[in-house]
Amino acid sequence: MRKLLLGVFVSLAFALAGYAQTTTSRLSGTVLDPSSAAGAKVGCSNTATGLHFQATTDERGFFQFPSLPPGIYTITAEAAGFSKKVLNDYQLTVSEFAGLVINLAVGDVATTIEVEAKNMARVQTADPQISSVITGQELDALPLGHEALQANRYLPGVAANGGADKVNGTRVGSNSIQIDGVDSVSPLRVQNGASIVPTNVDATGEMRVVLAGARAELQ
Repeated sequence: MRKLLLGVFVSLAFALAGYAQTTTSRLSGTVLDPSSAAGAKVGCSNTATGLHFQATTDERGFFQFPSLPPGIYTITAEAAGFSKKVLNDYQLTVSEFAGLVINLAVGDVATTIEVEAKNMARVQTADPQISSVITGQELDALPLGHEALQANRYLPGVAANGGADKVNGTRVGSNSIQIDGVDSVSPLRVQNGASIVPTNVDATGEMRVVLAGARAELQ
């Protein structure tokens, strides 16, 4: 059974999502070396599906993968005159905008330097929104019954309000719900922000809750 990805966009959106515009991830960053990072090749491979994406840095060393399915990736960077850099197990969560700086060292191009990405400190610089991710394991551990959206209520600033939630004091009707990137607010219950489709815990793989500063496509 396919696990859906649930993202909750606060004071404007709850989102249960697969691989639509608002739920794919974006990875951007800079490749740095002692001379010029222009023309470096950056690869991004999904370890679960085998999907591979390729980018070339511009004159500033900048690269971008604008739409990646959430998952775990192997990221590579290489340029003539420098050792190849490999980042293993780099995780992208639902609707994440991630920023990354890759430093290349002068060396033999046949030499590979591997780094475990899960051990890297990650500072969010590519996305202004304030959000939290609730994993599938956490959803399974919480006493939610069958409704995954109830996990919102374990986050600071979110309060239960009947069949929906209030976030940071906003009115309930300001919530919107998306499933696979499609609006799913019930037209009969729009005032309380209820979903027209149940968000079953067993079918939800991951949940993102945006508490403030949500991007334009989530509003």
